[in-house]
Amino acid sequence: MPRPRTAIGVWQRRLSLALLIALIVPIVASSSAIAQDGTGGVAVSDGFYNPPACSRAGENGLVVYQSLNSERTTPNRALIVANQSGERQRVINLDGVPVRTIPTNYPGRVIVLTSNSEGTVNRIEVVDARRGFRYPLDIPRAQIGALNFPTPATEASAGRRYLVLSDVPQRTAWLVDLSDGVATDLLAIAREREDDDTVSLVSAAVSPDDRNVLLVTDRSVLIIPTDRPAGDRLIGDPAVLSGFHFLADEGSPLVYLQPLENGNTGIVLYDTARYRPRQVAEVENLISATPLPNGDALILATPGSLDLLELRYLARSHIAQVEGDPGTVLMAPGGTRLAYEVRTPEGSEWRYVNLRTGSTSELPDLIGLRPITPVDGLRWLVFGVTAVVAQSQGGLTYYSLDLERGVTTPLLTTIDGINYLPPVVKPGEGRFALIPSIIGTRQNYEAVDNRTGRAFRLLDSRAVSATLSPDGCWAAVARVMGPRSERNFRIYLVPLDGSGEPIQGDFGIAPVWLNG
Repeated sequence: MPRPRTAIGVWQRRLSLALLIALIVPIVASSSAIAQDGTGGVAVSDGFYNPPACSRAGENGLVVYQSLNSERTTPNRALIVANQSGERQRVINLDGVPVRTIPTNYPGRVIVLTSNSEGTVNRIEVVDARRGFRYPLDIPRAQIGALNFPTPATEASAGRRYLVLSDVPQRTAWLVDLSDGVATDLLAIAREREDDDTVSLVSAAVSPDDRNVLLVTDRSVLIIPTDRPAGDRLIGDPAVLSGFHFLADEGSPLVYLQPLENGNTGIVLYDTARYRPRQVAEVENLISATPLPNGDALILATPGSLDLLELRYLARSHIAQVEGDPGTVLMAPGGTRLAYEVRTPEGSEWRYVNLRTGSTSELPDLIGLRPITPVDGLRWLVFGVTAVVAQSQGGLTYYSLDLERGVTTPLLTTIDGINYLPPVVKPGEGRFALIPSIIGTRQNYEAVDNRTGRAFRLLDSRAVSATLSPDGCWAAVARVMGPRSERNFRIYLVPLDGSGEPIQGDFGIAPVWLNG
């Protein structure tokens, strides 16, 4: 199998295993996982552990929610901000009825879409919940209504200061500066470059350092500086390039794959400071390249093998033999464990690899299942047959996978007559997940502890809307009070580890929990 093109001396090849160890030890040493349960450290057990209790609610940031008018029919033209005790801290008056609130990674900031008296969504703004300031976004009214629905492109795009708002048909893409409240039309930049108004969005991602946004359209791949969007740079053709990842390394470099004339695949490292590409490896029959959490190396999947490519010295190390062709590769946050998919004629199977020892084990509980929660950066993942379960699909079991220990745990089994929607998780460990369920017209939430397998109904099956705190340890819940027909809802803050009683808040609906 070809080595990287850059020359590697004999001494580097001999030290490849040492480089692998040097790469993964700093990740583990600095991770919270090893501080809590020692996932694989010397003389520390891989066994079950008892993590600390959830942090106080107020350490997660503010909770923002809506209240209903006196007729209990529509929300008031305001947002309510609650403090760590669940008490109303301030009311932020709006110019319309809120129809959607979008939490962001920027501390205390939320994006709000409002409608006029005729029910038309006609205004969008960034709201500073800490100080009560509002920043209207200069987006044409004809496009605002289309932003009222969640899209994968928006969810995958977020940096800390910036995110990209897009619509379901992928005809709109706006870069939003959450600090200054400024919106930039990204597709206008791409369309001007192509001189074609039919250019549509494929994906967008903001770099970890917030300096650049990667814009992939059906015509081009662009890197756009967030502080000067007019300075866009062309990377290449989206029909040719693939596998884009910003690395969590100094300067947030971009890595991607490109086919070579000899049939092999080139791995390209793009310097986002100097806007220069550099091919760092050539691989035969490459299936995927997955970055390590610290961005210093890639896991290369090829038929029959998993290898590690270190990006500083370009040393390549063999990790494990693979049965068949590996599919999806899931990296543990600590960087010392991974799980990979094996595609067979009967369906998907999963294997678990300890990178320290090189040992591989099977995960028989996950045969035929796939991750149904986001996979980047989480320790615990929820697996299922499908993310949406119809009421006729009773008897399906959700499983969790602990990527740091290779342990699978059954969570809950679906019941006939109940629809189940995709689980709600937060970036971080992913210990807790909320699984919305619908019986007729009634929505409830199942909370699951991926560590223990415990599943329970939120607030006695009377939760009508819920969201997780930024650390994923609490839920902000709108609970129905009295008969559902009377539409009386109260906000509760619930510690999901059972370490305390739920905190009762004010009357309201549709809570979102902001970063602190």
